[in-house]
Amino acid sequence: MKKSIFFTIITLCYLCIVVNSKASVFNYFIQLHASSDYSKTINMQKKLEKKGIPAYLLESSFNKKKRYHLRIGLFPNVEAANQFVKFQEYRSFWISKAKSSDDNMATVNIKKLTIRSFTSIPTTPYIYLSKKKSILAVYQKQFGIEASVLPSNLFLFFHDSEEVVLNDITGFKEDENTIKYGKSLNVFFRNETALSKYSGQIELMSTQTKIPANIIKEELSFFNDGYDARYTVFMEYNYKQKASKSHSKTGFDYCDQSKCVKYNKTIRSTQNLGNHLMIKLDNKKQFFIGKNVTAFSKQDSLDSLLLLIIFY
Repeated sequence: MKKSIFFTIITLCYLCIVVNSKASVFNYFIQLHASSDYSKTINMQKKLEKKGIPAYLLESSFNKKKRYHLRIGLFPNVEAANQFVKFQEYRSFWISKAKSSDDNMATVNIKKLTIRSFTSIPTTPYIYLSKKKSILAVYQKQFGIEASVLPSNLFLFFHDSEEVVLNDITGFKEDENTIKYGKSLNVFFRNETALSKYSGQIELMSTQTKIPANIIKEELSFFNDGYDARYTVFMEYNYKQKASKSHSKTGFDYCDQSKCVKYNKTIRSTQNLGNHLMIKLDNKKQFFIGKNVTAFSKQDSLDSLLLLIIFY
C-alpha cells in the first residue's frame, strides 16, 4: 500500500513537471504599443485581429494611472518573434519574456511559424485557402499561361502536420478528408509521329496504372511541339493518414468549381480551381485567414514570393 502511494506521488510530480514545461514553451511576446489611451489601443488591436494576427491587450497600472499594452504572441523563442517582426516590417516594437502572472496568454499561443520562399521566375505562384479553412496551399504553375495540363507543384500546409509537396500535378480539389489531384506522368519524349514506335512504354504504363493501353493512348497529351507525351493519372492524398494512393482511372486536369471535368481553358484569377479560391499575387502584401492558420504573403525586390504562415 505504501509503495502504491509512493509511486502515485512520484507520477503526479512527474506529470506536473511535464505540464509546466509544456506551458512554458511559449513565453515570448512582441509589444507594439503602450498607452493610457484605451480607444486608440483597442482600435489597433482590432485592425490586427482582422488580419489574423493574434493580438491582445494587457492592462497595467503606473502612478495610479491605467496603461494598455498591445502585444502579439506568445512565441516559443526570441528568434521566432524576430522572424515575425522582420516579415511584417514593424519599426516600433520590443520583444520580452512574459511573466507567469500575465493572464490571457494560452488563447493566443502561436504553435508553429513557417517562412517559405518561392521563386516566381519563370513560375507563377498562386495561393489557395481551402474550403475547410484548415489548410493553406501554394500552387506553383510551372509554365506561365501555357496549356493547363502541364505539370505543376502543389505545396500543402496543414495546421497539425508538416508541409506536403505534391509534384507534377495538373489539378486538384478538396473532399472531406482528402485532396484529389491529377498527376502527370511522362510516357516518352519523342515526336508525335513516332507514337507507334513507343507502344512498349504505353504497355508498361498500362501495367503500372491498371488502365487499358488504348485509353492511355487516347488520353495522351503532347507538349513541346509534340516531343513530350504525358498521361494524367488520378491520385488521392489522405491528410489524416498522411499518405497518397493512385486509382486505376484517368486523372483530371483543372477543375471548374467542384466538378472533376476536363477544363483546358486558360485559368484566370477570377475563376476557381476545384473548390479553392485562386488569388494571383501582386506586389502588395496579402493575408489569408483560416480556422487554424493565417498566412501573409509579399513579393521581394527579386520578384520572389515570400510566405509567412502561422498556426495557433
